[in-house]
Amino acid sequence: MITTQSMTVADAVTLVDQKKLVLPGIQRNFVWKPAQIALLFDSLVRGYPIGTMLLWRTKRSEHPQLQFRRLVTEYQGPDTLPANAHVVADLPVLGVLDGQQRLTALSIGLQGTYAATSQAPGRSLYIDLDQEPGPDEGSDDETDGSGYSFKFLADEAKNDSGTWFKVADARGLGTDAQSLNKAIKVAGHAADAATRSVLKKLAVALNTTESVHFDIEESGDLDRVLNIFGRTNGGGTRLTSVDLLVSTATAKWTTLNARAEVTNLRKSMNSQSSEPFRFTDDRIMKAGLVLLDVPAPKLRVELFLHGNKAKALEDMWPEFSRSMITAAAMLASFGLSGTSLAGENVIIPLAFYAHHRNLQPTYATAHVHEADRRRVRAFVARTLLQRRYWTGAVDPVLLAARRVIKAHGQKAFPLSELEKALKKEAVAKPIDVTEQFIDELCLLRFGDRRTYPLLRMLFPHMTHGVMPVIGLHKDHIFPKSKFTAHNFANLAQAAELLPNLQLLRPEDNGPGGKGNRLPKEWLASLSQTARSQYAAQDVKHLPDFVGCEAFWDKRKDSLRTRIEGLLQM
Repeated sequence: MITTQSMTVADAVTLVDQKKLVLPGIQRNFVWKPAQIALLFDSLVRGYPIGTMLLWRTKRSEHPQLQFRRLVTEYQGPDTLPANAHVVADLPVLGVLDGQQRLTALSIGLQGTYAATSQAPGRSLYIDLDQEPGPDEGSDDETDGSGYSFKFLADEAKNDSGTWFKVADARGLGTDAQSLNKAIKVAGHAADAATRSVLKKLAVALNTTESVHFDIEESGDLDRVLNIFGRTNGGGTRLTSVDLLVSTATAKWTTLNARAEVTNLRKSMNSQSSEPFRFTDDRIMKAGLVLLDVPAPKLRVELFLHGNKAKALEDMWPEFSRSMITAAAMLASFGLSGTSLAGENVIIPLAFYAHHRNLQPTYATAHVHEADRRRVRAFVARTLLQRRYWTGAVDPVLLAARRVIKAHGQKAFPLSELEKALKKEAVAKPIDVTEQFIDELCLLRFGDRRTYPLLRMLFPHMTHGVMPVIGLHKDHIFPKSKFTAHNFANLAQAAELLPNLQLLRPEDNGPGGKGNRLPKEWLASLSQTARSQYAAQDVKHLPDFVGCEAFWDKRKDSLRTRIEGLLQM
């Protein structure tokens, strides 16, 4: 059953103060920018409607597994986490299902501060009492500049320019001339008819006009509430939002906080590489559905609302987290990182394999697992080095990999069985290696998206050697400019291809670095340790420019051997 209620902005913020208006744990974080908050207050002063919000009347005792949080008042950047609301179990509260951004914006404006980061100072919302649009003038576009002027300012800088008045000081303010004059003078300004007019409109908008309208869901059925939450936040369409999926898990979990656990796991996965990976919550939840044996692992709330899948994920969370971290550590050991890993779905079969064999993160580096890691690395390389392998319909690949690993992956990574399965018509994403594919990789161009990850996988020593390097660049060994200068224009195309490319340390790429120098001269200027890193890339025994063609041929043959080993041909 739905009931309705209207109240003033000041009364709504009072409910926030009293912890009667709270966020159920299913809600996401606050994301509005200062301009959006200013626009909301501009709409209030103009008397424009700000939309109806949806609340849920419930008690903590009815859903003991569901946490409630306070609305943010002191915003300190995207990582601001709402504090827990320690509500009395048997007292009713109003949980925000739709309208969190607007209600949080009101709370920040009337009693809090806004800072872009945790290091930046908090700023309060102010209104310029000297700026008032004419009747029905301007627009509600925050870029128009013709509305009321709201701005977040440091309290000590409020008088630098403009007649700035702190919005929070208008809460509970009377609208008679005496009250308005006194408030303006306390703010350090001269009161006149114009400033009184603006302040009066603000006070009326906050304290008198019942502009906050609520629809209140009275049902105690959590699944109904989750479906309503999904509809109001997903436009009534079929849900694919990972935020809603995490929200559903948060509501269904009884011991762990799903949102905090997913955040911590993402951070742990990304930190496995010295150049952090960029895995998202989407990848984590997708992997969870695959490991849960969901037949069609789509990111849809319906999958968690039926069959108790959300609770099953909580039960396996420690093992699942370990498997995801192990998989990320594997990718890092192959030389990959956030800058070189494009097909992030590749982590899911690796995580399933780690889960199936109960592998620990040490698997990624332990010598005893080296032969098995080569098979895993070959699978990763074969998929990442094909064009668009991990784009489009990836579920057939994930499901085939899950099926094959369950059937054949008890003791070793089943590369050959995966090769057979992925070739079948139902999947049609083959990973077998042909001479044509090897030829293609040997002649990848500088601008090809696959070139950088290939170099990273061919030469992982650059990130895991005696002197690990962060921020590796892709570079020409013989500078392109030299080919024309030496009348070797016919070889200029070859200069763009893999045999003339290397990974370059960032410190060797700045002023006084490699530049347009010939590689023989440049290498001679480096330390012995640095030279050894390039020598391990087969950048050694370098000729003068006239011998570059022979060097190119020899390095191509060397790279071909390395690529064949990488792909386990």
